[in-house]
Amino acid sequence: MNVGIMVSSQTPQAGGGFTFEDEILEAFFRLRSELPHQFFLVGYPRERPAHLDHTGLTWLSLHRSRALRRKQKLSRLWRKLGRKLKLSQEAPSLDFESYPDLQKQPLDLICYLTPLIRPVADIPYITTVWDLEHRFQPYFPEVSVRGEWESRERRCREIFARAAYILTPNNRGKKEIATYYGIDEMRIRTLAHPTPGFALREGARVGEARSLGHLGIKGDYLYPAQFWPHKNHPCLLLALKILKENHGYQPQLVLTGSDKGNRGHVERLVRDYGLQDQVLFTGFVSREDLTSLYRQASALVYSSFGGPENLPPLEAFALGCPVIASSIPGALEQLADAAILVDGAKPELWAEAILRLRKDDALKKELIARGKKRAAFYTSDHFVRDLFAIFDEFAPIRRCWP
Repeated sequence: MNVGIMVSSQTPQAGGGFTFEDEILEAFFRLRSELPHQFFLVGYPRERPAHLDHTGLTWLSLHRSRALRRKQKLSRLWRKLGRKLKLSQEAPSLDFESYPDLQKQPLDLICYLTPLIRPVADIPYITTVWDLEHRFQPYFPEVSVRGEWESRERRCREIFARAAYILTPNNRGKKEIATYYGIDEMRIRTLAHPTPGFALREGARVGEARSLGHLGIKGDYLYPAQFWPHKNHPCLLLALKILKENHGYQPQLVLTGSDKGNRGHVERLVRDYGLQDQVLFTGFVSREDLTSLYRQASALVYSSFGGPENLPPLEAFALGCPVIASSIPGALEQLADAAILVDGAKPELWAEAILRLRKDDALKKELIARGKKRAAFYTSDHFVRDLFAIFDEFAPIRRCWP
């Protein structure tokens, strides 16, 4: 088969989404010779992005000139009018035929690695779902306001209904898709988030982490999360307040990540709780600095209400950083016994977990060892080979038509 791999327009500032796609594309490049299928990169830019040049894979652009888009729009309107007037018409062109590159190089299947990208409808496709938070937790503004809920719901219904397969990280995600949208579970496949390769490589490296003096960090606890409401930063701030007032312990909390509209709220809470000397906002940091933060931190404190899987705990595992994470649905399936799981609604329990980890060196060493084992269990290579198996499964079906 000719298989297209859809490349999104994400940048490193997108966080885990960019990391996931970048790692999977690298694994495709390494392993593509294991299958007889031909692989192509697909995206909206006219030219292949420079960071993918080394793959040598042919780039198929979905770009259409303004004149071509106008012509196709008029054609659709004419066909619609013709149907109303019952005029004799030629059969309409297939959807993919409106893209010049796909006319020159037809594809048998397109795999969309990132969620909710509207597919080229007349080509069979595999879509990806990381979460259905707009259904599970519809009250968070990032999934509900300014038409966001309606937009997500419309795209989910449209995309899931026609997908050949739907990829989701774990059984919790599979249950949500089947329950909310009535999709046959045979079309829903669980492929876990792989541990990022950069974290595994750096975790295996011997030597000290690089200095973080330029960030003003002494480094106690780390939370790398973009500033969305569902990331639940207030829980950690309240835990710090409890530790300070009840136990005389004043660790530093390092908050990395881009502002998605909620950083101002978090900064106000820091002032209200009197934690200005304990909380450091770094903004987006480079991968090199993030790696050093993991390696030097006493623990990753991942209080997010979002799931059912998250990448930062896997990065922390690989880099020898103990993890305290929210006990959201799906967390136990992803993290097993390699993390301390805590209710994200109860900051007093987070304070207890932080103290417990601080005082119990044996527990800390055990969590690091379990985390290393968990990190190595499922990598980008495992993910891509599981995806290859799905391609092979679909190939006998696709050969039934030209």
